[in-house]
Amino acid sequence: MEEKRLLNSPLNFKSMFQEDVDIFLNFDEMGENINIEDGIYVGVIEHLDKDFSEEAIDDTYYSVDLILYLKTVEFTLERRVPGKRLKVNGTNYLVNDWYSVEGITTIRLKEITAY
Repeated sequence: MEEKRLLNSPLNFKSMFQEDVDIFLNFDEMGENINIEDGIYVGVIEHLDKDFSEEAIDDTYYSVDLILYLKTVEFTLERRVPGKRLKVNGTNYLVNDWYSVEGITTIRLKEITAY
């Protein structure tokens, strides 16, 4: 009975989740070096298919070209509000959304294009 309680413990689940985050954002697994504002961070870049790049945030649709996933404890850049520029791997983007949940900082970006 005691073992069952430990398996259902939120602390146990949280530590298991953190282990998964460490694997997901590990350079040897899925992570890669990402140059963000001339700093190098290990994270995961998701390039969205142009046909599926619109998403709703608070019932407003935004076009998203790139999503970055970074380990919050290792990511030292100050948070940017939506509409601010962010340079990633030499390309300028506008921030659509930036938040941290359970140790992962997620940044949704739209590439700046000239007309």
